[in-house]
Amino acid sequence: MEENDYISGQLIQSIVQRELEDFKKELMQLVTAIIAKLEVPEYKKWLKTREVVSELRLSQGTLQTMRKLRQITYSKVGGSLYYHVDHLAELIEENKIERRNGGKRK
Repeated sequence: MEENDYISGQLIQSIVQRELEDFKKELMQLVTAIIAKLEVPEYKKWLKTREVVSELRLSQGTLQTMRKLRQITYSKVGGSLYYHVDHLAELIEENKIERRNGGKRK
């Protein structure tokens, strides 16, 4: 009887171990999929002119002037212009206007 119990215990342990391994694989796939959704793909770090105009609330003319004056970094591929979000953030930071009087209103 003890031998049957031992074999049954090993069988159960083997089944549980396989189930846990399968669960681990499924869990890792799920976590990987969630992380992939959270990461910004490299191609989304580049915005087209219409996206920049919309996001920064600029006219296309203003954006064109900024390009001509070399105030903004961009890339041209074929007939499309692309602006890197990091460069746009730098532009905004560089043009920041500080508050007077430590930000206190009179």
